[in-house]
Amino acid sequence: MLSELERLFQMLDRSIQTFLANPDDPAYERGAVYVAVWAHAEVVRVHPFLDGNGRSSRLLMNAILVGLKLPPIAVEAVKQQYNEALNQYFRTKNLQVLVDLMLQLVD
Repeated sequence: MLSELERLFQMLDRSIQTFLANPDDPAYERGAVYVAVWAHAEVVRVHPFLDGNGRSSRLLMNAILVGLKLPPIAVEAVKQQYNEALNQYFRTKNLQVLVDLMLQLVD
């Protein structure tokens, strides 16, 4: 599990550095949300803690977004949709439904 988390955070660090180096990229916001949501979903999938994996990974997602100068995302209002989209990612590895939901919450 630790090596899986290490790989995840190494990939995440490279992605964040790329975004920070290219803040004027027209795809900046969408790409940053995608990476933050991916990190969140992957931490939940790896499930490193006995309790609090969802809360911790949503905190990570929002820390990434705020660090990239984007607003945090509150998912409590759409909890059922959020859970369905997250479970779909676990089944299919298709993150787009979850990303689209989060982008709706940002706008």
